[in-house]
Amino acid sequence: MLKSLLTTVAAISLLSLCTVAPAQEPEKEKAKDYRAIEALKGKGFTTCAGNASNVLKFLHKNDDFAYLNTWNVKGADTHAATVFTVKPYSDGHSYASLTTTLRPDGGCDAAFTQIFFFTETCPKLRDTTFKDWKFYMDLGGVPVYEDPTSTTVVIALAPAGTGCLVLKNGTFYFNPNEK
Repeated sequence: MLKSLLTTVAAISLLSLCTVAPAQEPEKEKAKDYRAIEALKGKGFTTCAGNASNVLKFLHKNDDFAYLNTWNVKGADTHAATVFTVKPYSDGHSYASLTTTLRPDGGCDAAFTQIFFFTETCPKLRDTTFKDWKFYMDLGGVPVYEDPTSTTVVIALAPAGTGCLVLKNGTFYFNPNEK
């Protein structure tokens, strides 16, 4: 399975994806946690599990993706845990990495990066899918845009051949009472 996962990751430049929804702040969900979070909870990662769950549900609307978890086996609840996901679509895959960690004040921070490849050009995506995202900065020649619903989520639109590589990055800061 790991060899297949690594092969899939290596093939990212050959893949395309047709839609990406604008980001919105993750909300506390009452529904059952996704399999990846349930597995982390089973290993002892519990304090920040609810926050990790909310961000994972922000990244994936359904629990229909492959995942690989990483956690500290000697202290799962006092260290960062990472969920790496690969979600298949009819025309390609998306890849995401979410890391959640406990802060000294009892709150949790969750940071993610999500990658998509589109066959459309970056200017076309900018004018359609990401038309509401505002220009944030130039990052080494690659334009970065801020999510209209969150000041802590951005995308970079990097030309890749005749298509566009979309790199979505964000960090959420949860208060101690937001579990």
